[in-house]
Amino acid sequence: MSDFPTSKKRKRISDFFMPRPQPTSSNQEAKIENGQIQDPNPDLSLLITTVSKVSQHGERATSVPGLTIIPNFITREEEEALLNFLEDAERCTWRTDLSRKCMHFGGTYCLFTPSPRPTNPQQCKPNPTALTNPSPTSAPPKPTLHTAPPIPREFSPLLSRFTAQSIFPPGKAPQYCIVNSYTDAQGISAHVENYAFGEPVVAVSLRGGVSMRFHELAPAPAGEARVEKSVRMDASVRSGKAAKVPRTGKVRDVWVPARSCVVMRRESRWRWQHEILRTSAGRGVGWRRVSLTFRWKDEGGNDG
Repeated sequence: MSDFPTSKKRKRISDFFMPRPQPTSSNQEAKIENGQIQDPNPDLSLLITTVSKVSQHGERATSVPGLTIIPNFITREEEEALLNFLEDAERCTWRTDLSRKCMHFGGTYCLFTPSPRPTNPQQCKPNPTALTNPSPTSAPPKPTLHTAPPIPREFSPLLSRFTAQSIFPPGKAPQYCIVNSYTDAQGISAHVENYAFGEPVVAVSLRGGVSMRFHELAPAPAGEARVEKSVRMDASVRSGKAAKVPRTGKVRDVWVPARSCVVMRRESRWRWQHEILRTSAGRGVGWRRVSLTFRWKDEGGNDG
C-alpha cells in the first residue's frame, strides 16, 4: 500500500513544498540518535561517519572537513513529486549512453563518450565550425556541446529552500543541475566536481540511502603552485586522470540517507574526492537512488 495520501484533485509540485517545521530525527533509512548517523546495514565493512555538530538549520557536520548533511531535507510527498516529474517522458529526457542514467539542466555542457576521453580541457571549448560541419563517422569520438534546458520551475521550491536556509552564498543561486539515477550495483568513480564551479556543491537524494566514500588529496609540495594546479585538474572528471591523482590514504565513508541534502564546502569541496562504490551489498532488491546535484559559477562556460 502506498505511503502517500490519495486525492482526486491533481496537485502541483509546489503544493508539496509548503513551509513546515524543522525536520525531526525520524528516518526509516538511517537512525539518527545520540549525535550519530548510523548505517542501517551494519554488515557493510564501511566506516560510517560520526556527526559532531548541528547548525540552526539542521546541518550536521561530519568527519570530512567542510561536509555537512541535512537529514529529512524534503518530505516523502516532495520526494515522490520530484520523481514523478523526472520520470515524465513528455517533460524530461534521460541520457542513457553512460553506465547510469542522467540528465542535465541549465547552461551548456561539454559531453563526450566514456572512452576514449580527451586529456586536454581546451578540447571542450566551443567550436562553431564543428557544430555545423561534423567530423566524418570514421573519425575518433570528440567532445560535443550540449545546451541543456533551464532548471525547471518544478525545482523552484528546492531553490527557495536553499535560500531560506542560507545554503548558497547571497546572490549565488544554483545555475546548473545534474540528475543521476543509480540502480542495483551502479556507482560513480572518485572525482572532484569541476573546478569551474564554486562552493558549495549541493546534492539532494531521492529514494535509497547510500554510503559515499571520500578520499583526501595529497597537498602539493610547498612553493610548487604549478603542481598544485595539476593536481586540482587531475582530480576532476574532465581530466580523465582522477583515479591516478595523489592521495594521502585517508578515507571516510559517510552515510547519505534518503531525502537528505549533502553540502560540500571548503576542504570537502576542493581537497577530497568523492565516489559511490559499484556494489550491490546491502542495497536490496529494487534499490534505486536519484541525486540532484546543484552548482553555480560566476562566469559562463562549459560543464565537465
